[in-house]
Amino acid sequence: MHLTNQLLSPAIEIVGGAVAALLVAVAIAKTRRQATRNTLPMMGALGAFVLAAQMLNFTAFAGSSGHLIGGVLLAAMLGPWAGFLTLSVVIALQALLLGDGGTLAIGCNILNMAAAGCLVAYPLIFKPLMSGRSGGWRLVLASVVAAMVAAELGAIGAVAEVGASGVAPLQMRAFWGNMVFAHLPIGAVEGLATGAILWAVSQTNAPLLHINFVGEGAEQPRVLNTVWAFLIGALLIGGGLSQLSSDRPDGLEWSVEQSQEEIQNSEF
Repeated sequence: MHLTNQLLSPAIEIVGGAVAALLVAVAIAKTRRQATRNTLPMMGALGAFVLAAQMLNFTAFAGSSGHLIGGVLLAAMLGPWAGFLTLSVVIALQALLLGDGGTLAIGCNILNMAAAGCLVAYPLIFKPLMSGRSGGWRLVLASVVAAMVAAELGAIGAVAEVGASGVAPLQMRAFWGNMVFAHLPIGAVEGLATGAILWAVSQTNAPLLHINFVGEGAEQPRVLNTVWAFLIGALLIGGGLSQLSSDRPDGLEWSVEQSQEEIQNSEF
């Protein structure tokens, strides 16, 4: 879902960048106030894990592929603002170092992926579904529903930004439909993966889940084993499993291709 510079106009890139920068500034301030001794090591380990996981594409819908976005996972582990800040850094690093998404589109990509998952889907979907509980079927259900909502919100945001830009030669009705349908299975798979990871954490170190943290007076859980688990997972995915990544276009690329084909077919 990483938008490229070519899909967006300078005006939309500036507006997206300004809004994203404002949210990042708020996230930095809130994370500083709410941070515990666990926050920074967990942000680093989880950020590395999500960065590696986004390199692993899986076959999804009608010839497209998808990958973990990580917004709900990060918010459930770190809290919404620290999770948003971590994912924003991941998105920026992908654009600047790996060429995944346009450098001028970083702001819009932060809004579509980090804000949608951490600041909308987590507090409005995941937490109410959890109802103060963790573990079992409720954790998986909340993860699946929240991840699907986050993926759809990101897809809709991307379509709106591309449509408002008006610089890409796309049939927008087809682009809208393709994006919505392509990201449904992507969100479902991400939700299952997120639920499995959170369930594993709940079985080994449940206090680490943000939903279980009850304030500064609470006993701080030990994080070393969990930090190492995510770092090892990042190495395994980035160093080996990513080689098994699907070569099909991701949901955004597939939607763009299908929408361009609609224009070509309408010319005949």
